Amino acid sequence: MRTEGPVLELGIGEYSSVIMHEICEKQRRYLKTVTQDEKWHKKYEFLSSPTHEIVLISGGPNLPGWEHQHPAWENNTEVIKTIPNTTEGRWGLAMIDQAPGNARIWSMKQIRNMTDFFIVHDTDEMKHYRYGPIFKTFKYSKWYQRLKPYTTVLSDLREIP
Repeated sequence: MRTEGPVLELGIGEYSSVIMHEICEKQRRYLKTVTQDEKWHKKYEFLSSPTHEIVLISGGPNLPGWEHQHPAWENNTEVIKTIPNTTEGRWGLAMIDQAPGNARIWSMKQIRNMTDFFIVHDTDEMKHYRYGPIFKTFKYSKWYQRLKPYTTVLSDLREIP
């Protein structure tokens, strides 16, 4: 499957961020990586380039527990909605892997109408991340369960081969 357009990565991953950087660079695609973790930001800021923006957000502490809000993400909604250098105004792909976990569903809801495909990490932990209700609302889904952690691709627009 090939996607087009800019890529959004929510959360920095030990392997995924480097791989996404290389893929997007070779495909000449814009990549925006957003994190609220200062240590991870510092560790991977070397990937920053004219086509790879790495954004550190802040906005208050995230409290433990699912009943609490995630102010760092809520106070920076425009960061994940702003797509530079594109006329389509859509993310071709959004990778969901940020902390805290309760911000993942919230973020998906914020950008769903402007994202072609979601790649959602840690879907072997469906109950922990409470993915079930939102996953059921997508028209297309494909589960990758060969290795843990599982990953799921979701789309409202196109079937996933």
